[in-house]
Amino acid sequence: MADLYPDGAPTLVFVHGVLDDAAIWHGVTSALQVPDGKVVAVDLAGMSGRPDEPGPYSLDGYANDVVTALDGISTPVVLVGHSIGAQIVELAAVARPDKVVGLVLIAPIPLAGTQLPEEAVAPLKSVGGSVAALRASRLQASPNFPEPELTRISEAGARIAPDAASAFVDLWNFGVPKGREATAFSGPVLVIRGEADPLATGELIEAGVMRRFGGATLNTVGAAGHWIHGEQPATVAGLLGQFVAGLTPAR
Repeated sequence: MADLYPDGAPTLVFVHGVLDDAAIWHGVTSALQVPDGKVVAVDLAGMSGRPDEPGPYSLDGYANDVVTALDGISTPVVLVGHSIGAQIVELAAVARPDKVVGLVLIAPIPLAGTQLPEEAVAPLKSVGGSVAALRASRLQASPNFPEPELTRISEAGARIAPDAASAFVDLWNFGVPKGREATAFSGPVLVIRGEADPLATGELIEAGVMRRFGGATLNTVGAAGHWIHGEQPATVAGLLGQFVAGLTPAR
């Protein structure tokens, strides 16, 4: 891919999904061939990259962590969030509208949450500490999740405390009240979903995401589930590169 990131162009800040870590983005960033100084991948407290960091955990608290990262970056920023990360990057973008020039929401959970009943999320709340359960839950949502990344992220996730894993599910499921209103972020937004995603379904995204973001663009990736960036990193990188190129002034 051609160099889309000259000095002064946007820095990409990636926020992973529930139970994951910053390394989950390696396939996408490798495909982008982005200079190291133009990529920041955030590890969320209590999850696979920082499993020993205690709570309490909240979407607003995670957004504040992302804002802290933004405040250390001198260029404009494109925020990229997966699943619960989509909720977090929206909150961070609203907090720093002068810094964030675009949002990329991958398999996004609406900011208002999914509001699924307890019996529906109970299996997801019980995966903490179990490599086998984490593998099974990922394969259920993304049947084409590749090895050895599936093994790596499942083993990393098994270090998360079971009660913390349960709390994270409640965070994305319940969301925050402001998610019921139109977003306060006015910049361009790209939404990417997997055609076979059983969680971030087309109906959920249309009702809870697209209707809140005026002018957002939706791309649906075939033969992909919830972890699109793990299953098809080159496809996600291509869509992300096109989006950022559209934000970069012509030289």
